[in-house]
Amino acid sequence: MPLERRSRRPSQESLMSLMSSSSTASYVNYKPCCHQARQRHKSPSSGGGSSSRSSVTEFSFDGRHRAYRRSTKQLCVKTGGTPASPRTSPGCYPLSEHVNPMTFELPVVDSDELFFINRSWLFHELLEILVHPCCENGMKGAVIYGCSGSGKTTIVHHLAAASPVQQPSRWMNVGDCVPSAPYDSPSQISNSHFTTSSDSGFLSANSKPNGRPPAKGGACSQRVNLIRDVADTVIAYHFCQIESEATCSLPLFLHNLASMIAVNPRMSAYAELLTSDSRLQRLFNLHNFYRDPVGTFRTLLTEPLNRLHSHGKLPQPDREQSNLLILVDAIDEAEFHRPDSSDSIGSFLVNHGVNLFPPCIKFVLTVRAGCLDLVKGLPLHKIDLDESIDERLYRDSFEYVSRRVESCLAIQSNITSRTASMRSENVSCPLGRFIEHLASVAKGCFLYMRLVLDLIQQNYIVVKGTNYRVLPINLSEAFTLMLSLRFSTEWSFRQVAPLLEAILASLRPLTSEQLYGIVNANIYGQGISWDEYQGKLNQLQEFVVQTQNGTYLFFHPIFREWLIRRESGKGGRFLCDVKNGHASIALWLTRRCRERSLSAEDAQELGHHLLKAHVFKHFKPNPEAHFPSGTECQLFWLSHSVLDIKQSLCSLHNVFQPNTKVSKLLLLAGANANSRTHYYNNAPLLCVSSRQGLYNFAALLLDFGADVDATDDLALSPIMHAAIVHAAQHGHINVVSFLLQCDWSPCSQASYPIISRQQVIQQAFVMAAQVGQISVCKFLFDFYDVDVDAVDPITGETAIGVACSAGNKDTVLYLLECHASVHEMPFDCSEPPLLKAVKNGCWEIVSALLAKGVDVNTEIGSHGQTALMCAAKCGHIGVMELLLGRDANVHLTDNDNRNALAWACIGNQEPCANLLLERGARLSEADVFGNLPIHYAAQYGSKDLLQLFSERRVSLEHVNSRGMRPLEVSIEADNFEAFQRLLRHGAKLGPQTWNEAYKRPKFTLKLLEKLLEDGFLLYKMDRLKDATHRFHYAMRKLSDKMLNDHGDCELSDKFRDVKYNLFLGLARCRRRVGEASDAVQQATSAVQLNPDRYEAYFVRARCQCDSKNWIAAQSDFQKALRLCPDNKDIERSLDRLKAFLHEPPQIDGSTKRFRYRGSSRELARRSLVDSKLSPDQCRPEANVSLETDIIANSDGPVCKLSPIKESSRKPKWKDELKNGVETEL
Repeated sequence: MPLERRSRRPSQESLMSLMSSSSTASYVNYKPCCHQARQRHKSPSSGGGSSSRSSVTEFSFDGRHRAYRRSTKQLCVKTGGTPASPRTSPGCYPLSEHVNPMTFELPVVDSDELFFINRSWLFHELLEILVHPCCENGMKGAVIYGCSGSGKTTIVHHLAAASPVQQPSRWMNVGDCVPSAPYDSPSQISNSHFTTSSDSGFLSANSKPNGRPPAKGGACSQRVNLIRDVADTVIAYHFCQIESEATCSLPLFLHNLASMIAVNPRMSAYAELLTSDSRLQRLFNLHNFYRDPVGTFRTLLTEPLNRLHSHGKLPQPDREQSNLLILVDAIDEAEFHRPDSSDSIGSFLVNHGVNLFPPCIKFVLTVRAGCLDLVKGLPLHKIDLDESIDERLYRDSFEYVSRRVESCLAIQSNITSRTASMRSENVSCPLGRFIEHLASVAKGCFLYMRLVLDLIQQNYIVVKGTNYRVLPINLSEAFTLMLSLRFSTEWSFRQVAPLLEAILASLRPLTSEQLYGIVNANIYGQGISWDEYQGKLNQLQEFVVQTQNGTYLFFHPIFREWLIRRESGKGGRFLCDVKNGHASIALWLTRRCRERSLSAEDAQELGHHLLKAHVFKHFKPNPEAHFPSGTECQLFWLSHSVLDIKQSLCSLHNVFQPNTKVSKLLLLAGANANSRTHYYNNAPLLCVSSRQGLYNFAALLLDFGADVDATDDLALSPIMHAAIVHAAQHGHINVVSFLLQCDWSPCSQASYPIISRQQVIQQAFVMAAQVGQISVCKFLFDFYDVDVDAVDPITGETAIGVACSAGNKDTVLYLLECHASVHEMPFDCSEPPLLKAVKNGCWEIVSALLAKGVDVNTEIGSHGQTALMCAAKCGHIGVMELLLGRDANVHLTDNDNRNALAWACIGNQEPCANLLLERGARLSEADVFGNLPIHYAAQYGSKDLLQLFSERRVSLEHVNSRGMRPLEVSIEADNFEAFQRLLRHGAKLGPQTWNEAYKRPKFTLKLLEKLLEDGFLLYKMDRLKDATHRFHYAMRKLSDKMLNDHGDCELSDKFRDVKYNLFLGLARCRRRVGEASDAVQQATSAVQLNPDRYEAYFVRARCQCDSKNWIAAQSDFQKALRLCPDNKDIERSLDRLKAFLHEPPQIDGSTKRFRYRGSSRELARRSLVDSKLSPDQCRPEANVSLETDIIANSDGPVCKLSPIKESSRKPKWKDELKNGVETEL
């Protein structure tokens, strides 16, 4: 069939609208927008960060008939290479550079979003069962399953596109978890632009003058609201893609979830927690997720989220019972890349999904119908998209076909026969029958419906009335017809098959340059030209999609699968041999070694493709000719392609998730079985494999001569990092048993005290007890005669001692059953088991030890601490009550004469100190350094602890052996909170106080502010002499060096503010005692210090009035009003002054007097413009009729002046004043 056909535009030359006419934008690239907005540079995608998925259906919310091409949001997972830029969370919290969510590139077709089917029932089901359940239903999530092309990924795609991660602007200013902006469609958040293809199944409104777009109804709005309600609860998502090995990796999956939750604008509480804990931020390093996926995820997410959930800090959108969602798409595809000896994503969710996530976090998973067993055992609500008896699924299919047919005249004219049109019959009858037929045959497969309608629309299939036999009956026939239209002969298809085979064989999406090199690598001699290569690539543009970063993906995974294998009876036309692709990639990697040496990752990839290609499978050399065998040829190939073959096993992925077959091939080619890794202090491969429980890999290394006594670079001991210790630590009994059956030769090096196999077993026994591996302890105790009381020859610890320290209750109870000693202290520096259990805080372990007859008062540590002291310092109040119930003595002291109360203060444990005081602990008992418990409270404690002591009227003036009181101790310890509390409770200031405070400017500032506050309080009480003394004393302590020599500009400004207020306080005091000239001088100093504040002008103006300097007073009033135009007090004072000056002389000839109405105390209260005292700190005044008001630009109460008649106000001069013109009298 000829391919040429007439079209109105060159972009319409595609055979069918499988994807965009231009392959450069027909995909969706997912990166959380909230993360992208803060990423100033463009991060390169990871090697396997891309994937393919066809979005079968799309939708629009504006009712207009549009066709969109998807563009990419740039967001990449950083799995190695160039370091990422520093990250910040939505709440502007700086996060680690390793917090980097993953990129998901989903190829989607040009689609009119109006054709997105109304899945309202599905979103409503998710909302009612997962998000807002009426009661606890025990479900951990929901699984959406169905055949390929049924729209599973489309559902997840739209929920992810509407989530807060992709639309952070709706959540940036969230106060109560309510979105601040309307929901945007996926096209709106993807920077979409219009397409112009009129031959597309999803046509543009401008290109269809005769088309009839479906009417917009209420169903669209209902669907939008449901999608928004569900998507608002999405905190993370992940798309597993078979083309990308990285998206199917469990460590990268967990890293992506953690990173996405950290940058989610709704999880700002978690981001704030990360900011305050650098240890958690360091856990984001990717090697931690490889080393211990479950432990790292538990420490990084499970425990913090459980704490936040218990404190009610996880977001609750709009109801009391509301859950959060995590989306995981296509977990069945992750099984294709499942490692040999560890969990896949699906098995991880089944084994740990319930325990590692808080109850309020639910999953939405998608999986093919035939792979539903992958989530068996996980309590999930099932949503079947293939169920034929469900009327809702048929309605969805019927709705989709109806919209396509009704909106496209080309489809209608194809379906409606010409005879029916001539007879003027109702054309809706053939259309209705066709819609019903296609919807029933599709069985919920929207990809099938889409492809068939595209073929009909472009007249590649002519229905002719009710002749439905010409329609493909399944996807296989549809794919065959599509390829037949493009490649009419087998030879023409074989010309492009190498490109398809290379894409099929690759572990990650390939760029155009890489694909070109791979195709030419398989050609002996001169390869194809770039133009010829581009021509072949253009022939595949309907089947292969190019992403923004230049990589190529198949438009749907089912098409990839169809190219590789077929069911019996489906025919073998257009099959591709993936082995050819593996061979081409292997040749390409080999030729790359000319440019640069292959890394360990490249060497493992080369070994993978060599094994998959079976290049020498049928090579049978003549034995007489002495030719090498096929295996020897492979080894020769590897050894000559990789320069550093000895270190080829030490990549991050292979160390923790080794491919045993590839590793064996590399070992045969010359890789070193004793290679040191970059992990666990450069531990050898055997140590790491045993520590991780990789039994097959450990056996393989031993078969190739790995040293069982290998050590790390620190050479601490051969046992501390020996394989058996790692295996025992992680509970791998089979590895322990296997290693103990090996030949253990004693270590003769003098630096190692390990000399026998029995000591090795003892080391493993202590390690297993420390981490709570009770099964290993039982195994070693039962079969290898371990001494339960023997010590580790390196650490000097016993098994029960380390078990008590770690809080392993079951292990301790087991060791007690084995008659472990609870009194023996092997070394002088060690502590008895009781003290270790008390420090851990496990009530059950302490009770079990006490039941064995341990005396709480005689079991002491190396410094003389009793169990009660340890419990008081650590804050274990429950253990303290248990010990006190067993007659623990509160008056016992340690070697430094410190009692339990002093240790409670050292640990800042206010509840424990209160309990000890109730039991009779003494507050006045000093230690050998002269410190009372309150000294330790001032050094280590908080305001609550000091409040407890102040209620018991403890003296604050006791001096220790260094001559320091608690106030000076708090300054030396930089405990600002305790320092403030001691000042509030009346601690006196002395020379030693100022000497210590001068070393720390913030303490000096607080002392000066305290003097200033006391001065204003005395001023309020009319104790002007004492107030003046406080102001002068503070002024003497405030030197000019404090104002100028601080690197912190904010601190210098605060010192200036204090000096400014001291000048004002002195001016007010001088004015009150009648020393107007001195008051003016002090106010002038304040003006010179800060001429941009109005208070000094206001005070000086009043002082000028007292001195009868009317012009100067008016000028100061005007300057003050200019700086603070809304201050009514200044306005009233200025009005009263002008009225006084314009008042005619009195008849009796007496002198006019300018007075403020009210008593002298009221005038004083008016003058306190910037006082920071609250009204209740002022003494009540008698016969005060004026009400108290707070001026907008002042910090204290100011009484209103008597009102002035409006007739006396002159608005003209006030307007001039606001314009900057000072009026003359």
